[in-house]
Amino acid sequence: MKKTAISPILAAVLLLGLLWGCAGKTAESGPMPTGTDRIPLPPEPMGMYSGSGSAGEAYGLFKEKFLPAWETESGYTPEEDIPYPDWYGGAFMDNDRRLCILIVEGYEEAAGEIQAELQGQPVKFRSAQFSLHTLYQARAEIGAEYRGWSSLAVRPMQNRVAVGLPDPESGEGKALREALEARYPCVEIEQMGYAVLY
Repeated sequence: MKKTAISPILAAVLLLGLLWGCAGKTAESGPMPTGTDRIPLPPEPMGMYSGSGSAGEAYGLFKEKFLPAWETESGYTPEEDIPYPDWYGGAFMDNDRRLCILIVEGYEEAAGEIQAELQGQPVKFRSAQFSLHTLYQARAEIGAEYRGWSSLAVRPMQNRVAVGLPDPESGEGKALREALEARYPCVEIEQMGYAVLY
């Protein structure tokens, strides 16, 4: 795999995003869902380390060695245009403060290569159905082609694109839900708020 460089500022921003999004409980929302009901998990010992490094250090090293650089001269590349590897389903920090890397089914050999590079780091692996690139592409297409949704987000922990619909069980909301579920197997529908009108 090709080695790429990452700016320290971008690495810090990504780490803060991981920490913020995976902090566990909040007073309002309760425990964060794990998504394990939808993602088949490999046997627990696969790729698990009790290393002395931090999850942030592990992610920085992982990103530097395995993920593409997406900084451009303008400083921004839309997420759906980042050429993530086909085997990469995303990454997050788990409740034990270890980096959890999602490996797309059929690419299990990638875990071995990552293990060899990240020896001693607090890393584990989980199986994923969809690549992160697939999730971002689906989100971009839904946002561009469909109207009537109230929220649209990629959720790496669940390995899904969450689409909020005001009323997914009747009328236009039901028709939109059925169309999205038929076209995008990675979509998870939620009942939420008002439709986006633009």
